[in-house]
Amino acid sequence: AKELGIPRKTLSGRYNKAKDLGLTAGGPVFSVDQEIAVDAQLKRMAREKRDTERKYREVLKQLESKDRAFEEFGDFQQLVDRALIEPISVAKKNKKDSEVTPVLCYSDLHFEEHVDGRTIDGLNEYNTTIARQRSSKFFQNSVKLIDMCRNKSNIRTLVLWLGGDLINGYIHEEFEETNLLTPVESCLEVYELLITGIDFLLEHSGCDEIVIVENVGNHARTTDRQRAGTNVQNSYEWLIYNFVAKHYENDPRIKFKFTRGYFNHLDVYGYKLRFHHGENVRYAGGVGGLSIPLNKAIAMWNQATVADIDILGHWHQRTSHKNFVINGSIIGFNAYALKIKASFERPLQSFFLMDPRHGKTVEAPIFLD
Repeated sequence: AKELGIPRKTLSGRYNKAKDLGLTAGGPVFSVDQEIAVDAQLKRMAREKRDTERKYREVLKQLESKDRAFEEFGDFQQLVDRALIEPISVAKKNKKDSEVTPVLCYSDLHFEEHVDGRTIDGLNEYNTTIARQRSSKFFQNSVKLIDMCRNKSNIRTLVLWLGGDLINGYIHEEFEETNLLTPVESCLEVYELLITGIDFLLEHSGCDEIVIVENVGNHARTTDRQRAGTNVQNSYEWLIYNFVAKHYENDPRIKFKFTRGYFNHLDVYGYKLRFHHGENVRYAGGVGGLSIPLNKAIAMWNQATVADIDILGHWHQRTSHKNFVINGSIIGFNAYALKIKASFERPLQSFFLMDPRHGKTVEAPIFLD
C-alpha cells in the first residue's frame, strides 16, 4: 500500500474484489477503465443482493400473514362447526314459576330494493334510509311487546329468527338497474343493522339469553338458479350470519342455531319448531290462499321429521294458524306485489310466545311505521 501510495484499506478492498472475480497474483493488470467496470459490476451485484434480501423478507412477511389468516379461518370454521353440531334448545329454567319464551321473526328486509311510490299509487315508499328506520323499529317494538308480556310471566330467553331475503340481490335482471346498492355493499349494511339490533336486545330486552336461528332466502343467492344441495353455501346471507356469529363468539348470552339445509329445527319446551324461508311452498294464487298448499307441504314434511309449528316468510303476507306462522315483510308492498295481484299489506313482522304447557299462545304483529 505504501509503495502504491494508497491507503491500506483501499488495497485490501481491491484485493478482495479481485479475489471475488477469481483473479490471482501475477494475473493481468487492470487499466483504470477496467477497474471502473469492475467496481460498477460489484456495485450491481451488491444492489442485486440487497434487492434479493428485501424480496425474501417481503415473502416471509406474506407467508406469516397467510399463516395467521389460515389460523383465523380455522378458528372461524370451528365456530361455524360448533354452531352446526352443538345441540341447542330452550328449556324451562325454573319449574315453579310461570315462564314463556318470545319468538321474534325478522325476514324479507330486501335492504337495497327501491320502491318508488309513484309506481304503486303511493301505497309504499322504500329505500335504504327507510330500511334502516324500519329495522330499528322492529327491535324497539319487539322490546315493548316483551315488556308487556313480562307483566304476567317470566321471560329469560328469547328466540330471534333471521329468516332470509335480507338483501335483494341480482336474481332478476331488473334489479341490476333498480337496486340502490350492489349485493356486497348491502351485506355490509345488513351486517351493521343486525349488530345494532342484537346489541339493543342485549341491553333492553331484560333477557339472559338470546337464541338466534338463521335461514337463507332465495334472493341472496350468488348463482343464477337456486341450488338444492348447496343453496346455503352459495348465499350472501350465510356469509352475513357467520360474521355476526364471529362478532359474538365470546358473549355467552348469544347462541346461534345454524343449518346447511332448507330447514332449521329448534326445540322450545319440548315443542318442535321448524324454521324455513318459505320459497319451497308452491302457491299460484288460488282462492283458498296459501294455507292450503302450505298444509299439504307440512303434511309431507312431517312424514320425515314431525314439527309442531312451521315458521316461514317469503310471501310478504303475515298469517298465524295453529300449526304455522307466516311472517310479513319489512319492505312492504311493491310493484311486483301489485303485478301478481297480492293483497295489500303494510310493513309488518311477527311476534309470538311459546308457553311450556300450551305451546304457541300470544301472537301479535310488530309494527314498523
